Amino acid sequence: GPHRAVTDEMLERRPEPARGEPLDHVAREQRRQERMLARPGVLVVGFHVRWWDYLGWADPFGLKISGERQRGYAKQWNLRHVFTPQVVVQGRSYGIGSEDEEVSALLDAQPTVPEITLTREGDGLIAEIPALPLPRTAELWLLALDARAKTKVERGENADKVLRNVNIVRAAMPVVRVVETPVRLMLPTTGLVGRDMAAVLLQLPGPGAILAAGSAPLR
Repeated sequence: GPHRAVTDEMLERRPEPARGEPLDHVAREQRRQERMLARPGVLVVGFHVRWWDYLGWADPFGLKISGERQRGYAKQWNLRHVFTPQVVVQGRSYGIGSEDEEVSALLDAQPTVPEITLTREGDGLIAEIPALPLPRTAELWLLALDARAKTKVERGENADKVLRNVNIVRAAMPVVRVVETPVRLMLPTTGLVGRDMAAVLLQLPGPGAILAAGSAPLR
């Protein structure tokens, strides 16, 4: 069936938060992610960024491409600054990721998007994009996800606290330009080995609106 929404999460997980900084906002955002996972038709993907790495609090899941996507969104919306945790819904709207009511309202405001069927075929991955209107050429993004992981805070006032992460993006890349639908595509499996799940986003460049999405377990 159709996906109600795709939440494109811009996260920043610091193994050692700043002295005196509570983990409340992180915990709230994590609980909200768990609730989103249980919500039918919602695909949650967590892009971890590296904004705080220069302070010595490197996010073990931070990716360069995550920051590039967030800067792209900021440019599209004329935002002066990027922030975390940020949630982007359907590539069309954004909010503060730790604010449950705000995120729920964003989800409710967006129409559903068609589902892309992902299936394994030998060592490959097949994406079947249904017929849908394309305002212009779109990009198909392939994401490799880890379903769950924990990060322990090693030092400081929050030592021994555990950060729980879900649907963590470990690799992401646009793999093909899509000019018409329906279409059946063989996707590269680069970056998928050893990961829990694959997801695909059909998205207008920018990054812009997400037009369709799908996911499938890899093991």
